[in-house]
Amino acid sequence: MVSDNKWQAAFNINYRSEFLEQRDISNNANTYVTAYTSIDLSFSWFYSANASLRLDMFNATNETLTRTAKTNYANSLMKAEEFGRRVVVSLSLRI
Repeated sequence: MVSDNKWQAAFNINYRSEFLEQRDISNNANTYVTAYTSIDLSFSWFYSANASLRLDMFNATNETLTRTAKTNYANSLMKAEEFGRRVVVSLSLRI
């Protein structure tokens, strides 16, 4: 992270190993999210003590988030993938 009196910028590297997201007791086809690494960026501009603007970009490198269903006998009964960056712009005003 770097900052000044008027702005702040951050660069985050996120790593998650494979993890259980949902346990399915009806047929034991549990849902797992595969391991992934993603990068998030943020920038804030402090116009005054009462106003600021912030820009966040999540998953800046456009990594794929993959979910698979597994049982004791089979892997990848289901595979769902999410793609894309997410951008959030926010304006904060103190009245």
